Amino acid sequence: MRVLITGSSGHLARYVLPRVRQAGHTPVLFDLPARDILNPTHVKQAALAADACIHLAGMKYADRAELEPLEAVDINVQGTANIIRAFGPDAVIASTCKAADPETVYGCSKLIAERITLSAGAKVVRFVNVLGSAGSVTDIWDNTPADEPIPVCVATRLFMSPEQAADLIVGALDWPTGRYGPRDIEPRRVLDVAMELHHGRQTIHIPLRRGDRKHERLLAACEHAEPWDDATVAIHGQHDPQTVATPAPVSDRNHAKYGHVKVHNAITAGIPPLEALKVLA
Repeated sequence: MRVLITGSSGHLARYVLPRVRQAGHTPVLFDLPARDILNPTHVKQAALAADACIHLAGMKYADRAELEPLEAVDINVQGTANIIRAFGPDAVIASTCKAADPETVYGCSKLIAERITLSAGAKVVRFVNVLGSAGSVTDIWDNTPADEPIPVCVATRLFMSPEQAADLIVGALDWPTGRYGPRDIEPRRVLDVAMELHHGRQTIHIPLRRGDRKHERLLAACEHAEPWDDATVAIHGQHDPQTVATPAPVSDRNHAKYGHVKVHNAITAGIPPLEALKVLA
């Protein structure tokens, strides 16, 4: 299968491209300056040479999105719409945990992109912070001169490796329509992560930037997650189309670990809390 990769010159694409090949597919590259997701003709022409699309391109800088909200909407919403019009259900769209109960322009733009994607019967992969990605806090630390303290703020973040992200989005090519995310991701204090990655370095406290929120989450208040496979959860929302994927039954080995998910799902389905607890029996 020929797979169009938008944002093919970006950080994550360096990990996605070899995994696409390992899966037996042929990557087709698509990125600026030669090709633009905002140009429908470019997208339509590229679609003629591809069978599916992994859509990585986007405006991902939360601080910049607050200053240029129309640009963020153009790239993340209109750009996604162009991809979906060309590929329909054969598209996999990269999203972000900032789309869960969004507080910022960036998060709102990605939530709309998710809704466009799911309404078309395509697939969404909701990432958390990918270590080392351009403009991320880990990228900022890596580029801070060794004789200067690294900046940290009082906040919690969710992290995943680029290898995890690449495996997840390439795997989604073969999955049914739905929203997917990484499994077993726990919030980390920014300071703790800084000390782990840059042991012994001095730090300096900085305030949150405009566009940053203090605590990140994978799920919105109206969403719940169920295990999809060993590395992935399927994320279901109150406002999703009825066609989104339903996970396979949870195995006995995951029963205790994900019992709280079952209880939450039962309660949100209208079952009284005491009755919902019986799902753990």
